[in-house]
Amino acid sequence: MPAKSDFSTPTYSDQPTTSPDQPTTYSDQPTTSPDQPTTYSDQPTTAPAHTLTTLLLEGFRDEPGDTAPGNMAIMYSGGLDSAVVSMVAKMTLGRKRFTLHTFGVPGSRDLDNAREGVDFIDLTWHDHILTDDEILKAANELLEVVPDLSLLELSFELPLFLGLRSLDETIIITGQGADELFGGYARYRETVDPLLRMFMLDKDRVRLFTRTRKIEQKIADHFGKRLVAPFLHDSVIQFTSTLKLDDLMDMADGNKLVLREAGRILGLPERICSRPKLAAQYGSGISKVLKRQRKRGLLNLEAKGEKDLSP
Repeated sequence: MPAKSDFSTPTYSDQPTTSPDQPTTYSDQPTTSPDQPTTYSDQPTTAPAHTLTTLLLEGFRDEPGDTAPGNMAIMYSGGLDSAVVSMVAKMTLGRKRFTLHTFGVPGSRDLDNAREGVDFIDLTWHDHILTDDEILKAANELLEVVPDLSLLELSFELPLFLGLRSLDETIIITGQGADELFGGYARYRETVDPLLRMFMLDKDRVRLFTRTRKIEQKIADHFGKRLVAPFLHDSVIQFTSTLKLDDLMDMADGNKLVLREAGRILGLPERICSRPKLAAQYGSGISKVLKRQRKRGLLNLEAKGEKDLSP
């Protein structure tokens, strides 16, 4: 029987969902595994970042399932989101229970970033170097599972598909949701009007909950695997609905500000905390391969555009 995710899909609202008589609290000291002491950065941090750190640690600790060593894999791109997830997992359950996996074409940004950061994160790491033929085969297999994907969706879902299909672990941990919840896309900062910026952010969050998560759950069910997305824990979603736009981004300091600060609290080096966002399909090099294969007529994909991503 295929494994199911224990995350229920939340109902997204334009209104904050926190209870007025239940203020958010945070700890100055995130709870860690006894054999994994917490390290802190000298960088200044804010109360929302401490709150987020605590919620991530507590939410991951509450995750049910088989947490035996060798049964949990982390999709690791070397970027901020997957590095934060990796640190949370290690500090909660210990380093021996997880392996990191990175998928990309030779010389891709993800493989380079992952190789650079893995020594600090200190978890077992495996790189998966992809050929054009492997990408084409996997892309057409994914389209058989989810036939109505656009080219963009196909590009950014393919690394997850490859992980779910090829890894022996039954629990796959991802950084899904970080860009939508913490304002990670460059187009947000490129928009001067704050009202339009919030509209774009809200639209992307709706798409995440009504489209993207359903696609990824369908893929996971197909392979009998279970997805865990710490950023999509109910408590984290509820917390992000209370954040102001200034907590997420500004024109001078960049985007995902509160998440970058949480990374510093968790002890990540500044080179990771300040690393610019690069989408999975570009960091892995998969997008270029798919575009070439589509031009050659080898990709079984209907003509679709960006508009197909709208819910």
